Amino acid sequence: MNVVRVAGLQTAPVQDDLVILDLQRDQYVALDAVGRGIWELIETPRSLEDLCRHLSEEFDAAPEEITADMRAFVEELVKNGLVQVLDS
Repeated sequence: MNVVRVAGLQTAPVQDDLVILDLQRDQYVALDAVGRGIWELIETPRSLEDLCRHLSEEFDAAPEEITADMRAFVEELVKNGLVQVLDS
């Protein structure tokens, strides 16, 4: 599974966090520093496995935990219309 940001969204950094504004849906989402890092990585399509590998290098957590958290995060972004899932 590959994910990529949806085009046309406005973003604004707020200290270590990031606020994403979707003008078409009239909504905003705030991401913490970890979410912001992932957001920056998915400017171009990235596989879920690649994202998990990147996070496992950065954080000391079990691979299963990282994968579960990443899937939940991506599902939330999809639900909010912020990312697209592309066929591998």
